[in-house]
Amino acid sequence: MIALLTPACNRSPGAEDIRSEVLFEFRQLTEAVQSQDTEAYYAFFDQDHFTAQFGGMTIDSFAAFKAIYDSILPDLDGYLSLEFPVVEVRVINETSAVLINEYSEVVLTVSGDTVRTSGSGTQVWDKTSGHWKLVHVAGSTK
Repeated sequence: MIALLTPACNRSPGAEDIRSEVLFEFRQLTEAVQSQDTEAYYAFFDQDHFTAQFGGMTIDSFAAFKAIYDSILPDLDGYLSLEFPVVEVRVINETSAVLINEYSEVVLTVSGDTVRTSGSGTQVWDKTSGHWKLVHVAGSTK
């Protein structure tokens, strides 16, 4: 009975609410990637606590990740496609979730080459100060 009298805004988010929030952020993140809006893209990261792992390499800071990402951008003309046939969110608790995905992409380089890649990724999202931020990403290609 008390639960019925408690305003909805005061209730703790359930797993479905958290999944929806993280999926929304993921969609916004992928839109920033496709549009090459680096300012919007970088806003999704917890720049004080971020780490990553790619291709057997550990990246221990956001600054190091950004330097690698920024070095790739001049060669990229745009995305022809970016698809995620598998996206799942696993809720850890009210402030932590893991998103796993599989992707396929086709990019056009400034030299006119078309590059196709596919693989999988893992993202750890943390809700800090009311906002979901990426604290860790890992990925591999097929």
